[in-house]
Amino acid sequence: MSEIISLCYRELSTTPIPDECLTKLNWNISDQLPDIEYKHKHGPGHELRRIHVNTHNGNETCAFYHYKHILDADVRSYIFNSVGLEYDSKPGRIAQQWIWGTSTSTPHTDFTRLEEYIYIIDTGGNNVVTTWFIEPGQPLIRDRNIELSRMSNTTHLKKVCSTILKPNVWYYFNTSIIHSVENIESMRTSICINWWNQP
Repeated sequence: MSEIISLCYRELSTTPIPDECLTKLNWNISDQLPDIEYKHKHGPGHELRRIHVNTHNGNETCAFYHYKHILDADVRSYIFNSVGLEYDSKPGRIAQQWIWGTSTSTPHTDFTRLEEYIYIIDTGGNNVVTTWFIEPGQPLIRDRNIELSRMSNTTHLKKVCSTILKPNVWYYFNTSIIHSVENIESMRTSICINWWNQP
């Protein structure tokens, strides 16, 4: 079972990102909260803003998601070094991430990335639980962008494992395995390093 859990997530042995590095990034998005519509913008900073209206076991929620590429070369270099990766200049490889506006993220696989390293800065609550699932008759690792919108009832999914991701810790996170995030109470912020192909 531990081998299956390590396919879903695992804690990495790294040191916390220092505050002087994090404060170089702008975490204030109060002036750019998206309207209730889909917005996709490629411009300065390469921002991606999305809203999902999720129906999860009969409960409809509206989830706000904001994703912004980290372009500061010094910050990028420090973060890559902190997890033992070679520097990568591709803008989308590393980003800031915000999630708010809902208590539950519908079980899904991510839109573009297959895997990520994630560093939680603000957990968004004291009991925010991430759960990975397997769908009966399907492999554990799935394709991108499975929203399970056709499954307004997801009770048939089998739980593989769940955890509360701690702040100021790097984790490996398999975003190609169906997963959900529950009990978000406030703004949840993180830094992520993304893979479109397995590392």
